[in-house]
Amino acid sequence: MFLVTAPPGNTGFASVSAAGWHSCGVTSEGLAMCWGNDEYGQSSPPSGTFATVSVGGFHSCGITTVGGIQCWGRDNYGQTDAPADTFVSVSAGMFHTCGITTAKTVSCWGSDADQWGTPAGQSSPPPGTFESVSAGWMHTCGITALDTVECWGQDTYGQDGPPTGPFESVSAGAAYTCGVTTAGKVDCRGMDWFNSPNPPGRSFEKLSAGTFHTCGITSIGNVECWGYDITGESSPPAGAFESVSAGWMHTCGITSEGSVACWGSDEYGQSTPPGL
Repeated sequence: MFLVTAPPGNTGFASVSAAGWHSCGVTSEGLAMCWGNDEYGQSSPPSGTFATVSVGGFHSCGITTVGGIQCWGRDNYGQTDAPADTFVSVSAGMFHTCGITTAKTVSCWGSDADQWGTPAGQSSPPPGTFESVSAGWMHTCGITALDTVECWGQDTYGQDGPPTGPFESVSAGAAYTCGVTTAGKVDCRGMDWFNSPNPPGRSFEKLSAGTFHTCGITSIGNVECWGYDITGESSPPAGAFESVSAGWMHTCGITSEGSVACWGSDEYGQSTPPGL
């Protein structure tokens, strides 16, 4: 198990995102910073100022301060080929990417099939207006304007069959989906390996579904995780957190002081955030 606390000077982060073997964050000055595996350039962000960043399996995408999307990393399915539109949020999945436009519609690009090439539909969103979107492995989910969850793509494990709302947020993992209701309850559907869709019975403000584990911010501000924990990805440090992001075998979060803390696998340095 690796537990990496924030190094000296590691303050001033506004957001962080963890996925396969790399992590990225946005500083309070709007700079994108990444660490970990960089085989395809997924940890080498472009210059410029960003509002947020999202890490996928082997690529990363960020929303610039003027609403455009810039992506970097592997592009074998077109997952970094963002359309020329104005966006308010973005979510990078395994081999596809989705974003919410300023018109509150969902736009997706990249792979639209499963690993065998059979059409799955994870990049074919339904019509309508959405408040947020989350791209998983081979499925995608979003919160509609009516606070319900809609999912599209592969449904082998029931990950596309969410309950009715109202929901505050939703997170699509590898083969399961979790959402936080307006009452703070966590509801999950899909693959049940390692108990990743089985949260503790308490209230949460937000959560993040990873590959085989899930982490959330409780109503009192600490992080709780459940599911796979072979490298410590479900064993967070104590303290207050503003946000959390569950990856493949590691997790990162923003503390109440604005620093990044990561825990779990650090094989490629994905759990060692840089000092500022």
